[in-house]
Amino acid sequence: MDLNALQIFVEVGRLGSFTAAAKSLGLAKTSVSNKVQQLEKQLGNQLFNRTTRSVALTEAGAEIFIKAQEILARAEELQTLAESKLDEPQGLLRIAAPSVLVRGFLGNWSIEFRIRNPKVSMDIISMDQRLNFKEDQLDFAFRVGEHPTSNLVSKKIFDFRMGIFASPELVQKFPTLRHPAELHNWPCIGFALEGSIYPWVFQENGKSLEIIPEPAMCFDDLALVKQAALEGLGVVHIGCQPAESGVMAGGLVPLLADWWNPSEGCHLVYERHEHMASKNRAFIEFVERKASEMAEYQ
Repeated sequence: MDLNALQIFVEVGRLGSFTAAAKSLGLAKTSVSNKVQQLEKQLGNQLFNRTTRSVALTEAGAEIFIKAQEILARAEELQTLAESKLDEPQGLLRIAAPSVLVRGFLGNWSIEFRIRNPKVSMDIISMDQRLNFKEDQLDFAFRVGEHPTSNLVSKKIFDFRMGIFASPELVQKFPTLRHPAELHNWPCIGFALEGSIYPWVFQENGKSLEIIPEPAMCFDDLALVKQAALEGLGVVHIGCQPAESGVMAGGLVPLLADWWNPSEGCHLVYERHEHMASKNRAFIEFVERKASEMAEYQ
């Protein structure tokens, strides 16, 4: 049985589209179609009902889809078990994190980890949208304010706090900010995903105060939001470490600090496994060591 063909079949069944499956797997649509046809011939069953507009599992295809998922899960367990027996870390690690973290500490950490572990390949996904571990085949994710589910482990790396910042040049052009409501007098740089602008949340007398800015500019990349602020184009709502806000903000001036929300944790998140590959163990130990060094620096 061709496990690659099974994986392709499952992806088509999950997404209901040959085109979407090909994009997800990084393959040509013709390759995906050919693999499914070969599997259908091998199994002696039609797996999909195909029309020009849709692809749907047949009755037999739906039953095989469930079994194929089980087979692939077992194969992954066997692979992980085999890798856990390796003395030297090797293989691919897929790691997702917000763009600001990737362009900040995580980029440098990844380079250092790769130097120390030359047989480990790394796929660093700079993505401000939250990805799914199973669907996106992640090994690790760095997340802020994580509330883990039962199948995920969440290790706090450091404290992380959202705050208001602007360039020194911009601050000199406007009166001193005393209340978040006065932000409407300042140019703001917004962060948006799927057309929705993220609100700026403050704390007033122990209660949450939410403001949705009217941005002079808006990006779906937090690193670009920060860059626009460094160029003096507006006020931003970005994350920093409380003990070194000036360093993490990269030269920006903190504003309205008394109104900021309490700190949240930046976490390393990964799936629970009975057997963990040596590459994964090595990365966890590396991150824990770097986090300890960061705490000593503070």
